[in-house]
Parts: sequence; structure tokens; C-alpha cells
Amino acid sequence: MALLRILWLCLLLPGILWARERPDEYAVKAVYLYKIALFVRWPDEAFADSSQPLVIGVVGHDPFGPTLDRTLTDKTLSGRRLELQRYATAADVEACHILFLGDQDPVKAWSTGRSVRGQATLTVGESEQFIDAGGTLSFIIRNNQVRFRISGERARLAGLNISSKLLQLSE
Repeated sequence: MALLRILWLCLLLPGILWARERPDEYAVKAVYLYKIALFVRWPDEAFADSSQPLVIGVVGHDPFGPTLDRTLTDKTLSGRRLELQRYATAADVEACHILFLGDQDPVKAWSTGRSVRGQATLTVGESEQFIDAGGTLSFIIRNNQVRFRISGERARLAGLNISSKLLQLSE
């Protein structure tokens, strides 16, 4: 129970900061991308070897600017360094573990995300309908706070194991 409270606090902290100081929405989402990654387990075959980094990718327009770079600098996950890749189009995506599809049109975002279908990739969008359109995780704004929804089924189909504690915090 104490672990669940700590997890809850870690995941709510960006939302609390948002409410107090009104930081940029994408600064909050950048922290969330890192924190959420802590509670996802990728299958061994998602990595070529033990030294391959965990890749977080952004397709198309990058709303984060340098914020995501700063958030991920010097961060590791289970001994793997985190690497940020930006892709002009979905066709450019290779070996990406978390793929941010920032287009607000959920159908267009998910059609872009189809390039990673069958891979162990956590697809992340930004609309209420992104999950319904086929995505795995969607950021949503509730009461001026960044929140998220997760499709446990889509994660399972991608071969991802998402912590039940994280799923409990999802809307």
C-alpha cells in the first residue's frame, strides 16, 4: 500500500506542479513519458542486446522543443540509457520503444502509429479518441491537469507488461 502511495505521488507530481506553477503542458508530458516508462516492461526481444538504449521517439511536429531532451538527459531505465529520436515521418521509425504521436487528430495519429504495429512499442497520443483509434496511451487534460488513459489490451498485444499500479492510476 505504501508503494502504491509513492507511485501515486510520483505520477501526480507533474499534475500538482501544473496546478501550482502552470508549467508548460509539454514539460509535464515530458516528465510523464519518463515516469510511465519506469512502470512498463518490454520483452527481451525488443532490444538487440543488453546495451541497446530504450528509444523514445517523436513523429512529425515536436511540441516538446528542448524540454524532452532536458528531461531525459542522463536518465537510465534498468541499466539502459534513454535515447530521444525525432522522426519526420512514420516511415522513418526504427526500433522505437515509446512513440509519441502528437497530432491531435486521433485517426491520423494512429494511422501514423501503424508503422510500429507488431513491435513492442508503447504508442502515445494526445486526444480522448486516441485509445479508441488503436493507440496504447493517451494524454488528456482534466481540471487543468495532465492525466492519461491506458489500454491494457493494446499494451498486451504489443508484448508490453504494464504495472498494475500504473493501470490503476489510468483513467
